[in-house]
Amino acid sequence: MVEARQAGKLRVIGFTGHKDPHIHLHMLEVADAHGCTFRPLSEPEVAALLSKTATAAAGGRFEPFKVSSIFDATAEHPEWLGEEQERLQALMP
Repeated sequence: MVEARQAGKLRVIGFTGHKDPHIHLHMLEVADAHGCTFRPLSEPEVAALLSKTATAAAGGRFEPFKVSSIFDATAEHPEWLGEEQERLQALMP
């Protein structure tokens, strides 16, 4: 990727979506070792990205694990979650 960027074949190398902060830290360390820096998207960049992807994201077609229980083992085994706390049970219908 670094060679491709240096050759002008790509402008930006980035990462997103990892839930484990250790993975984020590792990626930043690897990037730093290669002289890469990261910056968050600006508000206009976020707005443009959300506008561009809103239609595709709305139905979850590309990420069914986020909009269905297909990949959710706890949906198949709710006993793994244990009992809800009393304060949460009070909120349930």
